[in-house]
Amino acid sequence: MTYILYNLKVDKNLLENELKDYILREIKEKNTSIHNISINKKSIDTRKGKGTYIYSVIFQADNLLNETNNLKKYVKEEISLGLLPKKDYLVVGMGPAGLFLSLFLLYRGIKVTIIERGKKIEDRIKDIKTLDELGILNLDSNNLFGEGGAGTFSDGKLQTGIKSIYIKTILNELVKFGADKNILTDSNPHIGTDKLRIIIVNIRNYLLENGVTIHFSTKFIDYKLDNQKILVEAISNNKIVSFTSHYLILAFGTADKRNYEILQKNNIILKPKDFSIGLRIEHLRSEVDNELNKNSNLTLESRSYKYFAHLEMERTCYTFCMCPGGEVIKTPNEIDTMVVNGMSYSARDSINSNSALLVNVRVADYYLNNSLDGFTFRENIEKKAFNKLTPYSAPVQTVGSFLDKNYPNEIKNIRPSISSYYFADFDEILPYFISSNIKKGILEISKLFKVYKNKDAILTGVETRSSSPVMVSRQENYTLNDKYVYVIGDGSGYSGGITSAIVDAIKLVVLL
Repeated sequence: MTYILYNLKVDKNLLENELKDYILREIKEKNTSIHNISINKKSIDTRKGKGTYIYSVIFQADNLLNETNNLKKYVKEEISLGLLPKKDYLVVGMGPAGLFLSLFLLYRGIKVTIIERGKKIEDRIKDIKTLDELGILNLDSNNLFGEGGAGTFSDGKLQTGIKSIYIKTILNELVKFGADKNILTDSNPHIGTDKLRIIIVNIRNYLLENGVTIHFSTKFIDYKLDNQKILVEAISNNKIVSFTSHYLILAFGTADKRNYEILQKNNIILKPKDFSIGLRIEHLRSEVDNELNKNSNLTLESRSYKYFAHLEMERTCYTFCMCPGGEVIKTPNEIDTMVVNGMSYSARDSINSNSALLVNVRVADYYLNNSLDGFTFRENIEKKAFNKLTPYSAPVQTVGSFLDKNYPNEIKNIRPSISSYYFADFDEILPYFISSNIKKGILEISKLFKVYKNKDAILTGVETRSSSPVMVSRQENYTLNDKYVYVIGDGSGYSGGITSAIVDAIKLVVLL
């Protein structure tokens, strides 16, 4: 019989073959023999000073064991996918959802056609470099648009708040295409943008070698039903091109309001939703690590943190998408706007660590009369963050200056990691309810995490793209009004992040 044991606490880092005695001691079974031990998950808890390793392990026992809260029978969760009837499938978008949807449809015998408005990764990197060095934005090839989607140039975080039987499958697929095996057991797995780019290219090559068709630099502009088939129009090389397909799957992400305008024109119901807006906060990585390690017997590097400050009027200021040993990057996709995000390489060894510091935005804060008012709300903030004197430089302000205008807004020992910046006053860029609650959040978090007391820490803005401000009304089978048109991933409003977007895609593959 196979079992899984949760919450096995050990005072040191152990290999699988060293865990046997600890497991026997925990299950309190003297007359049994266990074997085939494997680590399911591993995390480290340093909250109470002494560092403790916490494992969940899978093993086989010769005798029938009594189940407890921590010990359960284990049944391996596997996906069984049969072949689908030969039909034409067109996928719009090559971010995590579109990429893995195409991969798993291939496993079901379907060779899809993908259209992606941006370029392949190799060319995308050049356009991002042009933005960083020359301040020239390519509207179709940037940190948000192109092969791999927005997640390509991020930390490659894989942790998610959702529970799904497909997560282990996703991690195994990523390892198959080049990810380190430690993502299978780490409680907070990440890949890093450098390795993520390699994995995405490997998946692309696999798709092409097995008959999938990919059209880069091809922007989706409309669709309609035509004689029981779907006619899709796009722009490629400044010309209108058309595709016909039995099924259309939209995986276009959250960045472009125009995609939602296309849905509105086709009478798809869009629901405005709550989202979040804020800034990036940067400290020295050594400062963060020292604070998190100070009461621990373990010396760990590139530490992560997560804090919430519950404020008045049911507002929350919280850290999000923390990038230890990372950088802040420019992620605008519209002319005369500035947006930022966080990114880390796999080694997480840059001098700074950064995190988003966000405040929740309710529908009532922005809604006037259109489901897309949330896009307009965030666009107005992004335009205020743009400086015409230094195009596509990011606004920065020290924490001290943000909290107290008498404190100098000048760089000291913590330098902004973003490629170019200008000094700003975020009270003039952010709506009052956002800026005031970020200030309150910093003060509240500093009571728990002393690093936030550092007035020379750097704030960089603006972070507006943590999730979509709209949810697409879809049926339980993911279809829209037209039963052969589907929407998946973060752009649907039903997922947020790399792993949850891929889970959303696999659910559709299973449903088909």
